Amino acid sequence: MNKIKAAIFLAHGFQTSEATITIDLLRRANIEVDIVSLSSELLVRSSHNVNINCEKEIKKINFDDYKILILPGGNLGVANLNKNELLKKQLVAFAHDQNKFVAAICAAPQILGQLNLLNNKKITFYPGCDKGLASAIKTNQPAVVSGNIITGKSIGCAFQFALQIITTLLGQEAADKVKTTLEF
Repeated sequence: MNKIKAAIFLAHGFQTSEATITIDLLRRANIEVDIVSLSSELLVRSSHNVNINCEKEIKKINFDDYKILILPGGNLGVANLNKNELLKKQLVAFAHDQNKFVAAICAAPQILGQLNLLNNKKITFYPGCDKGLASAIKTNQPAVVSGNIITGKSIGCAFQFALQIITTLLGQEAADKVKTTLEF
């Protein structure tokens, strides 16, 4: 069986923990995670001035290699992600492919909403970050799966978000195995 691959996209202003916790837990589950920059500049600064050195540039990846595209939150990071037309085109393609997944946490579901990908989808998101979410079914849950869309509420729910991605991709047993190492 081929290893499942995920791409997480970082733009200046991304929320540090939402990205790093997700990367950490998915890698613990043996999901191959590529950290992707939106530009040729691989060093990306988070919303709290933590620099992450991305591994790949968006223009140089083959989207066919991935099972899931992941968007961390952070207001500035989300605004910067939302400016990238290649990313948005691929989010739409993944959302319309029932064999692929899209995941977004905190403020990032707004990108999916503005792309009309959340119509009648059950979602969660950071309170007040609801641009484009009028036609979604809003919940207050830490993490939600609706079809092939996974959403997370906020930094405080980053563990649940990552565990939900693992459950969706690999099953409950794999997520439980990772969860037992976390002691929370």
